[in-house]
Amino acid sequence: MEDLMEDYEDVRKRVEEKGIVKAFEEDKDNIWKLLREKDPPYWDVFLESQEKARANIKVEPNGVKAGLPHEGTAMHEEAVAD
Repeated sequence: MEDLMEDYEDVRKRVEEKGIVKAFEEDKDNIWKLLREKDPPYWDVFLESQEKARANIKVEPNGVKAGLPHEGTAMHEEAVAD
């Protein structure tokens, strides 16, 4: 995002005025477009890494990540390595 702000004054001004999160939320379609145009080969790598990251996160219906011990629950002794 910082690289993008160097090349696009309007994006930099919005980030300075509103903060990076608010500026992105309000103009994400344009920011995605600018990022894609700035470095197309990197964009493809970025999308692939995001898809892999999402595939690695599985969420149970209660909103807890699957496969992780729940807070306050004891682990089985077999799960503890010496």
